[in-house]
Amino acid sequence: NAQGIAGACPECQLIIAKGLGDNGSAPDATLGQAIIWAADSGAKVINVSAGGPDANQTQQEAVNYAWSKGSIVVAAAGNEANSSNNYPASFPNVVSVGAIDNRNQKSIFSTYGNWVDVTSPGTDIYSTLPGNKYGFLSGTSMATPIASGVVGLIWASEHGTSHTAVAKRLCDTSDKIAGTGTYFICGRINAFKAV
Repeated sequence: NAQGIAGACPECQLIIAKGLGDNGSAPDATLGQAIIWAADSGAKVINVSAGGPDANQTQQEAVNYAWSKGSIVVAAAGNEANSSNNYPASFPNVVSVGAIDNRNQKSIFSTYGNWVDVTSPGTDIYSTLPGNKYGFLSGTSMATPIASGVVGLIWASEHGTSHTAVAKRLCDTSDKIAGTGTYFICGRINAFKAV
């Protein structure tokens, strides 16, 4: 409609689960409950643009529950500019997402390491803002929804046979840009190659 922004998966159906408060934080159990609710509601892709440095059993159990239901949790790697683990992104059964800039370079803020699966554009992303406004934001929380959209596209394609097949397809079709194997495992997501 020539207004605002467009997502990576234009015909995907969305269900919204608010796992954080208006201030952007919440008890760890609340985020876990949102993941479980999304999985029980039939979500094939669960975007988690949130995280923290502490491993939490409630969140890990929620991620594993979602995986057992056939859902893929896609989570932000963090904005610490180091290789420290961030959760839930660091848990098994999660697709963790780092950020790159418009030159295919790791964003200066992006968390990185041998536990970050893929990377996606995350610097100066035009997005919605409070108060019915739009503006540019940066962070792995911006990169993660783009990756989640590509996961949705894969689900809708001939490659969407299972959550394991979809996650593998995302990785296998990622572009091996500079930093692949060091800053992130698979490379930069590539929607065209994925579908």
